[in-house]
Parts: sequence; structure tokens; C-alpha cells
Amino acid sequence: DGEPFLFHLSDDGYVYQHGNPGGTKWDDNLVAGTQPISHAIRGTPMGYDVALEKYFDRVRVTHRAPSTMTDISLDLITPNGRLSTTPNYTIAGGLSLWGSAVWGTDRWSVAGGERKAVVGVDSVGRWAQIEITHSQAGEQFGFLGWRLDAYPMTEEVDAA
Repeated sequence: DGEPFLFHLSDDGYVYQHGNPGGTKWDDNLVAGTQPISHAIRGTPMGYDVALEKYFDRVRVTHRAPSTMTDISLDLITPNGRLSTTPNYTIAGGLSLWGSAVWGTDRWSVAGGERKAVVGVDSVGRWAQIEITHSQAGEQFGFLGWRLDAYPMTEEVDAA
């Protein structure tokens, strides 16, 4: 019927069908489905400069929310290292889409099915790289983008 599905091949010669991206939730460990699928997104370093230090205040993250996503971790990497404590957050989701929802039962989707989170990172560096991870059984993961808020801390000084 033209519906896309996700498959993977294994070393034992079997093909495993996981489902479709808009379908039901699925977990890993082949047929048993006993392990969560780990998701990791690491962006490229942003705001690079050879001299100008910046204060990185917060990250604004936008997720596609096919289901509630719990215990999402956000880390910020700078030339000075990683965050000392990695903040975790939850995105409430499980919203229904037109044509697949049950009237009077399901929660209707907001425009685009997006949910947003603001995470404080309180870091200093010449550049910063964001990493988001999620690994919870029975949850779908959706990510759309992020914005890193930064402010200059010092004036650039030309070498004499």
C-alpha cells in the first residue's frame, strides 16, 4: 500500500521489521522488544572564534512529539569541557493527528505536533556543541531543531 517501514538485517541472516515512523511504538533487542532504542544527536560546534569568549545561557529545543518523551538529556561541550551536571527534561506528547485520531477520545495535535523546552546551560567558551540523548523503552523520539543563546563576554583584542 506504499507505506514506508523500517527494517534491519542481522548477522544471523534474518530481516527484522520494526514498523513505520508514524505507526506504533517499538523497542529494540530484535523480536523480543526488551531494550529501548538509544537516540543521540550531536550538532556541529557553534559560535567559533579564536579569541572572543561567550556566555552560553540556554538552549531552546523543539521536538516533534508523537509520544511523551521522558528523561531527555542535554549536554553542552565547550573548549572548557562538558557541563558538570547534565540537565534532563520531559516533553509531553502523544498528540493525535487528523485522519488517525478518535473523536472524543484522543488529544488533538497542536500545529505541527511540536513541543518546546528551554534548558539552562550556564557555560563559557569560544564555541559550544550541543548533544541530546534519549533512551526510554516504549517511547518514540522526535527532534526538529535547537537554538543556543549566547552573549559576548570580552572584547576582541588584535595582536600587536
